[in-house]
Amino acid sequence: MRRVALAVRLGVVGVVGLVAVCLSGCMAEHAHGGHHSPAAHGAPAAAPKGVVTGIAAACTGPAGVTSSRSVTVLAIGSRGLMARQTIVSGTTYRIRLPAGHYEIGLAPSATVTQRVLVRAGQTTVANFPNMCD
Repeated sequence: MRRVALAVRLGVVGVVGLVAVCLSGCMAEHAHGGHHSPAAHGAPAAAPKGVVTGIAAACTGPAGVTSSRSVTVLAIGSRGLMARQTIVSGTTYRIRLPAGHYEIGLAPSATVTQRVLVRAGQTTVANFPNMCD
């Protein structure tokens, strides 16, 4: 009988403690305007982004000549391939990326690349004209 009474008392103390912790968290949230961000609950905040854009033309013949074939633009960051976009050769690509340094190139070879700095909320231009002769 004593064990049952002790277990019930410990259970009540545990529940009361849990309620007190929950209420203190709610009160702190209301003290800060009642709003919370995902980062406050352990979720990573989204990195600020910028845009890289430009014209990308496949190497298909004499300079200035484009074709209807596709070209893939690659954005390579410190952690590897961050984005890719396939477009019709000679048209404009647009890639949103977290702020930072990137190598932008064309697939499949990506032998000609441009190093760019993407700034949050800004647009960076990297053009890839047809350089073939």
